[in-house]
Amino acid sequence: MWDSGRTALALALGWSLWLTTAPVAAKQENEEEDRSRIAYVIEVVPKGTAEKAMVEYHKWTAEGGKSVPLDGKTAFGDLSDSQQKNVRGLMEKMYAAAGEDAHGFKHVALLLDKGLPTPSKEFLDAGYSAEKIPNELSVMMAQARDHWIEQTIQKVTKNKSPPIKICRSDSGNTTSGMKSDLDQTFYVYEWDEAKQDWVRPTPIEKARDADAKFIAEFEEIWTKDLRPLTLGRLDTASIAGANRFPDVRATDILDHGKAVRTTIVELRLTPGAYTTYGAVMQQTQLRALGGILAAAKDSTDVAKRRAFQQYTKDGKVLLDDDGKPIGFDDELARKTMFGEGLDSQFEKGWMGVTLFPMG
Repeated sequence: MWDSGRTALALALGWSLWLTTAPVAAKQENEEEDRSRIAYVIEVVPKGTAEKAMVEYHKWTAEGGKSVPLDGKTAFGDLSDSQQKNVRGLMEKMYAAAGEDAHGFKHVALLLDKGLPTPSKEFLDAGYSAEKIPNELSVMMAQARDHWIEQTIQKVTKNKSPPIKICRSDSGNTTSGMKSDLDQTFYVYEWDEAKQDWVRPTPIEKARDADAKFIAEFEEIWTKDLRPLTLGRLDTASIAGANRFPDVRATDILDHGKAVRTTIVELRLTPGAYTTYGAVMQQTQLRALGGILAAAKDSTDVAKRRAFQQYTKDGKVLLDDDGKPIGFDDELARKTMFGEGLDSQFEKGWMGVTLFPMG
């Protein structure tokens, strides 16, 4: 028989499960969340770093910027090599002038969203405008960030033996451009010769190690190739997919507390990661679930696939072996991000209570 203490613990764990895994409030596919990271709490003063970044933008528009089409139709990937270098040069100078890491990112986000609120007399006398930077450039810079991320993923996966496949969930909002931070979660799959299929390493410790190793290599190559455009300056956080809170339905009740503590420790060591049940549920799980459902409904819309993308040494997986576009694999997305599913004893409900499904 269960005593009152165990019953209370069981109910508490059941409630925490509902908060973290129940898909009860996923956003509709046409809803967009404002993830702008503008500098409301950073003091913006005349001649300060925000103003210096705005000066770099105006210098660019008067010089090399004229060669870059900002028509809202031309994507960063459509630009010539020289034009791409031109955009990168602007970003390097703007973010370097704006400050270090998240501080600098917020200043640039402010310029993109509101403009320069307190221009100095010298700034105005130079004929510079304090109006916000055009959204077309903001979106193109965000596309550049995506482009470099995918290039870096391919460099990490290129010479792996045995080969690996990377699944990536990306929270970025393309319409917000570089006003939006970017949290990306990586899941490493390894090729299993015996099964002739991609598999996640088991047990969870091996998956955690594989994810962490990939992220370390990703960050090392990014730093080597793109400094001074650090991931911090572009407000990009990389999170190991294995570092998710345990499901009480698939974890022994006596091991659950240890598993929760381990997850919290790992997340606290990950810059930009949410570290509590509620935040993970609201900001990660439900957003990812909403993206998966939207992509499954309309797999031809590439923007909706950001919730779950796959990469091998050959790049992003968009075509099958016959060169035909593949459909969105929502089953793999759910399995990867929300768990393998439950065995028969859990499917009947935990402690006789019917539970919400994982995906």
